[in-house]
Amino acid sequence: MKWPSFARRKARTVSPQWDAESGEFNFKELRRRDPLTNLPNRHALEDYIEDLIPKAKRGDIPGIAVIFLDLDRFRRVSMGMGYRAADELLHAVAERLQESVGEDEFLGRFAADQFVLVSSESESIRHAVAIADRIRNRIRAPFVVAGVELFMTISAGVVFWNPSYTHAEELIRDGDIANVHSKTKGREVISVFDPNWFQESVGGLQLQNELRRALNRSEFEVYYQPILSLKSGRISGFEALSRWKHPEYGLMPPAYFIEMAEESGSIIEMDRRLLEHACRQLRSWHTLFPNFSDLYLSVNVSSLEFLHPDLISRIDRTLRNSGTYGRHIRLELTESLLMENTRYTTQMLEQLRNLQIGISIDDFGTGYSSFAYLKRFNVDTIKIDYSFVQRITEDEESAEIVSSIASLAERLGKTSVAEGVETKSQYEALREIGVDAIQGFFIAPPLSSERAGDLMKLVQDRENHLDRILEDRMLGHSQNN
Repeated sequence: MKWPSFARRKARTVSPQWDAESGEFNFKELRRRDPLTNLPNRHALEDYIEDLIPKAKRGDIPGIAVIFLDLDRFRRVSMGMGYRAADELLHAVAERLQESVGEDEFLGRFAADQFVLVSSESESIRHAVAIADRIRNRIRAPFVVAGVELFMTISAGVVFWNPSYTHAEELIRDGDIANVHSKTKGREVISVFDPNWFQESVGGLQLQNELRRALNRSEFEVYYQPILSLKSGRISGFEALSRWKHPEYGLMPPAYFIEMAEESGSIIEMDRRLLEHACRQLRSWHTLFPNFSDLYLSVNVSSLEFLHPDLISRIDRTLRNSGTYGRHIRLELTESLLMENTRYTTQMLEQLRNLQIGISIDDFGTGYSSFAYLKRFNVDTIKIDYSFVQRITEDEESAEIVSSIASLAERLGKTSVAEGVETKSQYEALREIGVDAIQGFFIAPPLSSERAGDLMKLVQDRENHLDRILEDRMLGHSQNN
């Protein structure tokens, strides 16, 4: 979608344009502009972001940064000088913001004294914050309004796209929450969205009640992120992930609700339903796709569920009811969970082994990171935390850590999986290091069961799945340009 130049032009009087072909005035563009500043309005912003999301998923653009910009103490100007002066100030601010907009940035007025800048070339949160800082510095120069010199400041809320975002309204919601957080901290504050703020904005007790209702109403869905073997270039498994389809806030990843679910105890029921649904889905895929007969699913287990006395019997029953073999299931446990009670953990792992279930250590490198316990506990997979992967091409220390973990896993006969792989350069670095498998945006974001099935259908007859995925991505790119 090509956006009109009014997104970057200086403000002018807004009026409907005459369409000579139809013989009528064209009100379409008018309805998408803010009448005071002539900037794109909220609806145009939402449409623009909505258009960017599939491009980000395909890897056609580096990323999406949504930056909320809110004037500090604007109400004082409105109350002290009147609404005409306030409008004049907003008009002047809009013009100055437009002068600061880059070629790959889109500016709109969201509401009142609130503007939104969208960048489609942001590669990281750091880059997005740098954009916000650039705008903040531009606003510091004085404005002359009604003959009076005014010094204004601006606060910002920043949210950076990740594959869990599927709609524009979700990014806008979180950017707005980050902006509110900035306003509570004082003037000229830049805040990067933290999922915990969503819980604060909704309210702890309300969220707990909504979680319980969500379980009763079956609002939780399972999404699947592919895991690709670097040795074969083929999809070897999927990680099953819970997503809450909230009736008001849309599809939400676990970061928004997992802590509250653990505090309330709802996490146990969520874990059980996740495993049951994943096992049934895996059985279905094994039947539909004979070329994926060795496909496995990796499922996270919370500490509350792992410590529950009927864990083994329940998992055994779930496997039998779904017709799934234990060897096709891997449970992901955290380092801290393994280390809390080593005797109990050893006994549980032995019983899981009797069911042929594999064990993965999740987020390795962020907790105890004691290489000694890898020998003590009979685990199959070490999942390298995404924080090291993200910096692997920029930070020598992170690259050395990843290399050390991969080498250790190889010596101990375990599989290494790198999480959060987003770029081709990260993929190439991990392949050179010798990591066994990867998952992340570079392959695909978490997918609904239907889309995951479409992905397997796409690659099932190919020897190298990654080549087919990249080929399809390039084809999609060419068809949309």
